[in-house]
Amino acid sequence: MKIQDNYPEGKMLWFNDFYCDGNNMFFSAGNFNGLYAYSIVNKKLSFLGKFKDEYALCIQLYGNVNNFENQLIFTPLSANSIGIYDLYNKSFESIALPMPKAACGYECKFLNSVIYKNSIFAFPGYCSYIVEYNIKNKKLIIHDSWYNELSNRYKKKSNLLFHFDSAQINDDIYLLSEQYSGMFRYCLLDNTYEFIEIAGIYENIHTLSYDGNYIWCSTNSKLLKLNLKGKVTEEIDIFATYGVKGDFYYSIYHKDYLFLFACQMSIVLRIDCRNYMTKFEVMRYCKEEKKYTNYEYHATDFVKKKKDKVFFMCRSDRTILNIADGNVERYLDAIIDTTGYAERNVDANDIYIESINFDEKKNRYLHKDNKDKDNRNIFYERTLFPESLDFMFNVIDSFKIGKQSCCVGDMGKKIYRLLNIKEK
Repeated sequence: MKIQDNYPEGKMLWFNDFYCDGNNMFFSAGNFNGLYAYSIVNKKLSFLGKFKDEYALCIQLYGNVNNFENQLIFTPLSANSIGIYDLYNKSFESIALPMPKAACGYECKFLNSVIYKNSIFAFPGYCSYIVEYNIKNKKLIIHDSWYNELSNRYKKKSNLLFHFDSAQINDDIYLLSEQYSGMFRYCLLDNTYEFIEIAGIYENIHTLSYDGNYIWCSTNSKLLKLNLKGKVTEEIDIFATYGVKGDFYYSIYHKDYLFLFACQMSIVLRIDCRNYMTKFEVMRYCKEEKKYTNYEYHATDFVKKKKDKVFFMCRSDRTILNIADGNVERYLDAIIDTTGYAERNVDANDIYIESINFDEKKNRYLHKDNKDKDNRNIFYERTLFPESLDFMFNVIDSFKIGKQSCCVGDMGKKIYRLLNIKEK
């Protein structure tokens, strides 16, 4: 068995974020478990090692990467732990995350993270809590009081809680809710929070950017200009004004311009926020459109502002592009793995054992607060697909441990159907 089998196209690497020290880019490969460094000047790739306690062939392990005193902190997407790499000692550390108390999706556990004072805060995605990890004191704190209030108030419409875009404004983080038409404000200083509903807006809001005074959001059809309390000061019809139809899932505010990145089209809508009704441009960054599947439904792997530049990865060819002087330019060609790591044979038995352990962690959920009639802890199917745990709590009256193997990895209704088959 070869790890290269898990590459999307030959030896082409892709990733969801990167850290650059000026000469080198560091990134967690989206293809499998591996940390790389790429010399931009010498165009040389180095394999730094595997993240601890994670499956070798798991894709999309990590999303955001933050630097704290020469430690790279990796935010979990499908990983079971926060990954840390020390640039000085060249060593790996793993901070295990607790199981959530409610069902969560698998590859979008945490979509946003920020460094605040001596801690990293990670925000869902799918997980039912906010993580605070004090890097200096090595202390992990879970903040989940907001989750029950959100679920009770809005009845948890989907397992995705918050979207990709966020904005840090002083001590506050603003996130876009998937549960209601509005924003979630979380104070990093004292861990207080607020659900901000946007009156008169009934569509889901997908993007969020802050221009220093106002927040800009987009729905499927409208561009909204809001104050920090969620009051709409301007409402613009996107198609009628800009001639662009479709969803946007990423946005960046940069040098007086709002950049909206289309979900499944290779275009960026550039809007002058000083004259947003007449000064705009539709920029195409890829000649050929790719037909995206349900598992890769965005035209970009990431959109990030780093050192006053906007970078994004084109999913169709894995090139890294940047926006400079209002134009899209190619920053870096697709990175091809020449380290030999992808071609190295891996012992099939080791991979088999590791995959079994991984599936146990990934698909099954030990909920200690629930017992069967013999007072044993009950295992529940955990992630991969949305419904699972909440569905079982609310719909299924009886659950037998022996039935688990037939439902791992299946969706809620199928689980329900399987569990209600009477034994012969």
